[in-house]
Amino acid sequence: MQQVSHSRSQQEYISHMISFANAGSAPTDTEIELLQRHFRVKKVARKDQLLLKGEVCRQLYFVVKGCLHTYYTTDKGEEFTRCIALQRSFCWSMPSFLTQTPATENIEALADTELLVIDRASFGLLSQQSVWFRNSYIAALEGLCISYADRVKNLLTLTAGERYKQLLQQNPDIIRQLPNRTVASYLGITQESLSRIKAAR
Repeated sequence: MQQVSHSRSQQEYISHMISFANAGSAPTDTEIELLQRHFRVKKVARKDQLLLKGEVCRQLYFVVKGCLHTYYTTDKGEEFTRCIALQRSFCWSMPSFLTQTPATENIEALADTELLVIDRASFGLLSQQSVWFRNSYIAALEGLCISYADRVKNLLTLTAGERYKQLLQQNPDIIRQLPNRTVASYLGITQESLSRIKAAR
């Protein structure tokens, strides 16, 4: 295999991703080289848009540092948060990425953010070339399915106050680091309701 020069930051970021992944085993040296070949480092500023509704999602992101926000918008300008990807999380518009059709959602950086990025073509190649990467991706999908099922259950069965309490217990960084508008959208409540809940605690 041809030797390729990689930056120290990329190698460190790849190590972060490997330590986070739940693939059941460690990647081989060859697989690490493939990861370094297919992933690249990307740094974005707060409020940078990585994907706009109507565009095709051609990249999958791994958040090394910072935060990405995936959300829907209405014609009235309302925002509804689907996902908040904090450090050591994957983020992408799954339907658009897999089918290469226009996305129905947006992806925005909520802070200065450092990412590992892989494009759709490289993703397909790496999935064929690396069992470790394929298993890691499947594990990430399974984790997302469980997370989404829990979130839907909470939205349907818990009060706004109970959802806030649970989020504070399970993922306090979302509440501490993000603006009220985003937290309220994630909880499925208005900013006014969120302010009342916070004032009552």
